[in-house]
Amino acid sequence: ACDIADDAAVEKAFAQIAKETSVIDVLVNNAGTTHFIDHNDLDALTDQVWDDIFSVNMKGTFYACRAVMPELKKSHGNIVNVTSVAGLAGNGSSIPYAMSKAALNCMTKSLAKAFAPEVRVNAVAPGPVLTRWLAPHPKMIEQSLSLTPMKRAATGDDIAAAIVFLATGTNLMTGQIIVVDGGRTM
Repeated sequence: ACDIADDAAVEKAFAQIAKETSVIDVLVNNAGTTHFIDHNDLDALTDQVWDDIFSVNMKGTFYACRAVMPELKKSHGNIVNVTSVAGLAGNGSSIPYAMSKAALNCMTKSLAKAFAPEVRVNAVAPGPVLTRWLAPHPKMIEQSLSLTPMKRAATGDDIAAAIVFLATGTNLMTGQIIVVDGGRTM
């Protein structure tokens, strides 16, 4: 365990993992954070909010990718980043959150181009997922589901299935952002 936003801690954690295992073939970047701030409340978007969100969602993901890339090149492995439909549509819990996920979508494509053919890099972009994060925001879930053809939010299992598919079920996909949102963003 480490603070994903701390580059040195990430390097140390992956060095230890590399010592303890014979091969690293998949990295799933699932760490994320947000602040729930209405998109109209620009004054609430302090430097601390921006730093909190981007340090975990963008920089932390990059640190993990960089730390494990040598091992993934050896194993011809892959990375699956967990982004969000907020990064595609500009909605979600806050503007900095949506922007961090849009940047992560771009980073997914950039790393896929940079490290192919040795390493594949893809992303899963969930819509609302029924977790402790969204539990205090039932109106946000209700509003999203009213626009969702499948009329249900995702579960952790729904997202895990997409991650497993990208990690093990295909070997020709790279640079793709797979949307798992019940059809909301189509």
